[in-house]
Amino acid sequence: MIDAVQTAMADDHELAVLIVAGEESAIKQVRGWIRGAATPYRASLYAELDDLEQEVLVALVVDLREGAFEGRSSLSTYVRRMMVFRCINHLRDRRRRATEPIDDFDLCSEKTSPLEAASASERISLALRIQSEMPQQCRVLWRMLLDGLGYQAMATAMNLNAGTVRVRALRCRRSALQRWHELTEEEL
Repeated sequence: MIDAVQTAMADDHELAVLIVAGEESAIKQVRGWIRGAATPYRASLYAELDDLEQEVLVALVVDLREGAFEGRSSLSTYVRRMMVFRCINHLRDRRRRATEPIDDFDLCSEKTSPLEAASASERISLALRIQSEMPQQCRVLWRMLLDGLGYQAMATAMNLNAGTVRVRALRCRRSALQRWHELTEEEL
């Protein structure tokens, strides 16, 4: 039994020397231990696992160079514990960080973009052009609507029936929309 422990310690010592020397097969073996230790945390730390693996590998090399690994446990156990503790600490840090729900942020600028301003300006110019092309009767009806008059008040002011005013307003609207469609090839 004592011989087996001494052999394992000798193997760990040889492996530690190879790790510090940058031996590829030794690093590959250590990476396997690290990934195995990270398995329970894979779902919650998926995006950070590569970084954590690298951090543990660097910390291990530093510990081995400085003699921090005393051999009280196997090198495999030492590496696995490093990774588990690193994962736990990372999750704790994440929980401690203050977070703001994304719904609380207005991700759109309150200012109108130059493209939006130019587009709005073009649309307004086009609407004014169409309005000027419409018959005088339509422009009078639209002015009354903008002034907040209802159909009955408009009918009284024009000595017409309220139904007649509604039909005329509807025809004016259809004519304007038709002209808009002809000029823009889009529907309102």
